[in-house]
Amino acid sequence: MEVTMKIYNKTDAAKALGVSRQTVDKWIKQKKLRCIETANGSEVVPQWAIDEYFRIEKYRKIGRKLASLRKNAPTEKQLISMIESLGYTTVIIEA
Repeated sequence: MEVTMKIYNKTDAAKALGVSRQTVDKWIKQKKLRCIETANGSEVVPQWAIDEYFRIEKYRKIGRKLASLRKNAPTEKQLISMIESLGYTTVIIEA
C-alpha cells in the first residue's frame, strides 16, 4: 500500500492559505505553521499542516466570538430593566 501526501513549496502554501510568502515564512518561524525539511535541505509544507492551521484558526474564531459574547452579556440589572421596559406585569424566568 502506497501512501501519498500532498506537499507544497512555500509559495504554493501561501496561495493555499491566502497569505503572502513572507507571512508563511513568519508563521514557520513562530511555529504557527509546520514544515518538513527535504533531503536537499529545502523546506516544504505538507497538506496536513495547512489543514491543521485552518482547524486551529476555526477554533480560535469560535473562542473569540464566545469571549466577546461573555464580555458583552447583559448583567442581571440590565436584564430586569429590559424586561420591565416591555411593560409586562408578571414575567416568569426559568433557569
